Amino acid sequence: MTFVSRKLNENNDIFVDNTGNLALIYDEDQVIQAIRTRLLFFLGEYFLDSTVGFPWYELVLKSNVNTSSIESRIKLEITNTPGFTRLTYFEMELSSSRVLSVVFRGIINGQETNNIIIEAPA
Repeated sequence: MTFVSRKLNENNDIFVDNTGNLALIYDEDQVIQAIRTRLLFFLGEYFLDSTVGFPWYELVLKSNVNTSSIESRIKLEITNTPGFTRLTYFEMELSSSRVLSVVFRGIINGQETNNIIIEAPA
């Protein structure tokens, strides 16, 4: 199955190439972008469906965080992304400077990915 989507830039805005056309991404790159988008999207941010998004305020942006709850929810978001088959490696760190870093590998289209790194200020 081929996955295709509009490419996003480093600010998660739609990327336009040098000729003014929307850039598209396919397969593994599209699935990785979908995972990144799912993890960086705040729960309730989308006005048409407030159930979409990651619960940043409820799990991460509070005092006395439960890292096992955060880890479980991140793994759930990753593995529920269409096109992502299986998680083969996962590491998460919430630094003292409140940056959440996730490094993982998995199976997309029958192939294991290289390390995928997602960082978000928490």
